[in-house]
Amino acid sequence: MANWLRITLTIATAISFIPQLNQLWSTKDSVGIAIYYVLFNAIVATSSLAVFAACINNWPDGGGPFLHKPIDNGDRLNLLQLLVAFLFAFAFFVLTLIYYPCGNQSPKRAAIIGYTSLFCLTLLPQLSFFIDGTRKMSYGDYLVEIALIPVWLGHMLATILGVLAVVLQARQVLMQLHHKQQQQLISNPVPASALSPLSLKLQAIVFAVLAISWPWRLHRVL
Repeated sequence: MANWLRITLTIATAISFIPQLNQLWSTKDSVGIAIYYVLFNAIVATSSLAVFAACINNWPDGGGPFLHKPIDNGDRLNLLQLLVAFLFAFAFFVLTLIYYPCGNQSPKRAAIIGYTSLFCLTLLPQLSFFIDGTRKMSYGDYLVEIALIPVWLGHMLATILGVLAVVLQARQVLMQLHHKQQQQLISNPVPASALSPLSLKLQAIVFAVLAISWPWRLHRVL
């Protein structure tokens, strides 16, 4: 794939989050957003970045899973796109926590603990390896495979959670619609949902294109 297309997809990834972040920032409320929907999306973005960062950390000369040999600008742009997705998904997660409605705080605490645990097991080690440069092994080294077990397991879990996130948010939308209908019957005002329909549409399009184009952005799967 041409690098200009990779750059375009990276920019599109950022743009798809902006309406949602802007709505959260302006309304200062996350009503209508399922906290586990945001959590699971943040986990997906984190684990995806961790997997790709692990490949670059352990096979710096390329030739590992998903990498060209040697590593080229296309690989770096792939990493940049995953980093952008992670940063915006993390920002969405943080703003949702900050503006979480008052009331039962157990889901909020569970989300913080769950995300922190996965971050420490998957992405944080890769960041430390990248900074100090201690993990430089050859492709096929069994030590690499053993060391990457938490990353691969986290990524498999994230795949399941990514599907579950859509189900949870759809359930939240249906519950809010039902609540709105009930409140309208007794003429009570209902706060608008903080979920941005525009952002949802943009993300559906952008991430569908990213998923379809992913094989053409890699090397070893072709």
